[in-house]
Amino acid sequence: MIQTILKAQRIQIFLFVVLLSFFTIYDQQIVTFLYHPDSLYGAFFEKFTYLPGCYLLLLSTTILYVHYFKKQTNWKLQYLTMFLCAIAFFITSYYFYEALAGFGMILHVLISIIIIYACIRWDQLDSYVKTAWIVLFTIVAALLTVELLKVIWGRVRPYAHIENPSYYTNWFHINTNRFKTYFDLSDTTKSFPSGHSNWATLTLCYSFYFKKHKKQALAIAVIFILLVTTSRVIYGMHHPSDVLFGSAIAYTYYTIAKYSIHEKNRTIKD
Repeated sequence: MIQTILKAQRIQIFLFVVLLSFFTIYDQQIVTFLYHPDSLYGAFFEKFTYLPGCYLLLLSTTILYVHYFKKQTNWKLQYLTMFLCAIAFFITSYYFYEALAGFGMILHVLISIIIIYACIRWDQLDSYVKTAWIVLFTIVAALLTVELLKVIWGRVRPYAHIENPSYYTNWFHINTNRFKTYFDLSDTTKSFPSGHSNWATLTLCYSFYFKKHKKQALAIAVIFILLVTTSRVIYGMHHPSDVLFGSAIAYTYYTIAKYSIHEKNRTIKD
């Protein structure tokens, strides 16, 4: 499976190596040139990037809960998926409230009701259960990987080292706690890799649920990824290499998920 994935992703791997080589040399120059802390573009995606990924999580957990609730065969899975669905709902609620406060909560509840109703009425829902589990594990794995690397790397965000260039380190330098004592907010040393870019790239997984409109789903996801990644550099929250790695991590898990789903569907046909 690994050899198959690597062979199929040769162009993507080549592009990653080229971009990484370029960003390794020009990371600091690019972010200094593009830095615009008052950018409305950057501020918008600072608040709203998480929402599409959160609804992907909510959709996946809702599919699982509705499926096991209808089957009434395994009460443990019923309660587990209900718990996961509740967690997804509250995570999405948190980010919606952060973005739109009171109005956001009303809109969030309406969207959640639509998702739940659509899942209940979905005739083909049962055929997407394994896909939902794969997407759920993909999201969790990608997010945990990024959070772990943030703690290990301890790279200072651009807005801080633009004021004091001595804080700048290249992406391959592991700092851990080296700079933490210099800042009041621990978030300042969590530049590498980009969490927002990671969340944005996970929206590629929507294509697993919209088979008839797969190309459109992928196209929208790619546009969203480009908008988010550029906004993070402009807003001074990340270096280009940060967003490259954040997206690459999510894309790696997405690719594994895609081939896992493909193998699952081929097994069913056989």
